[in-house]
Amino acid sequence: MDTKSINLSLLIAAPLSHVWDCLTQSKNIYQWWSSKVKLEPYLQGRLEELWENEQGQTVVTRGKVLAIQ
Repeated sequence: MDTKSINLSLLIAAPLSHVWDCLTQSKNIYQWWSSKVKLEPYLQGRLEELWENEQGQTVVTRGKVLAIQ
């Protein structure tokens, strides 16, 4: 299995509580990401995303929450 890291840093001009809710509540994640995303929003929590590649095959991306700042 090919393992790669993605580091994302983003400044959002909104109250922290609103941003946290958008990032951690399923109903909100579905609005800005996908209904095929599962996120456990805590340290060592899991991430799973299903998507289709250019050939129409379903691909599963998995990850783990390594830090919350």
